[in-house]
Amino acid sequence: MTTNEVKTKVHGPSAARMVESLRDTGYVFTTAIADIIDNSVAAGATKIALTLDLQFGENPILTIADNGKGMDETELEAAMTYGSPKRPSPKSLGKFGIGLKTASTSFCRKLTVLSRKDSQYHIRQWDLDTIAREDNWLLLEPDLEQYEEDREFLDSTSADTSTGTLVIWE
Repeated sequence: MTTNEVKTKVHGPSAARMVESLRDTGYVFTTAIADIIDNSVAAGATKIALTLDLQFGENPILTIADNGKGMDETELEAAMTYGSPKRPSPKSLGKFGIGLKTASTSFCRKLTVLSRKDSQYHIRQWDLDTIAREDNWLLLEPDLEQYEEDREFLDSTSADTSTGTLVIWE
């Protein structure tokens, strides 16, 4: 008996083209917001706050904060992965692990998630312009000091739990 070996080659899609195509999955604004809120509910949040920052001549910035269980660094990176692990709850809207990313990037070019768990803050960011320029899945870790106001907003939203997550659409 002989074993046939098949040659294989990793042949992934262009990150730049793929991320742009995933932006066009048909989300309407209310459904995209519901997808983010579902993540908060799945994380046990009892308080969810939305803000919309409108400055003349600037792009709007939407933030959604919750007092859910928060995420450590490993959990945050998993949540930011396209095709992240399936949630255990059958009631969750999440089925394929792309909702946070596709819902968000349908309406923004920069998705930042700041989360607090065990008194530690963690932050990751998808910047579609960086992905397009580099044609690679570059998940960014911005400097937390640049997000001081956002941390304060998260802290005020989640003061009762000391854990929580903030999603920023820019």
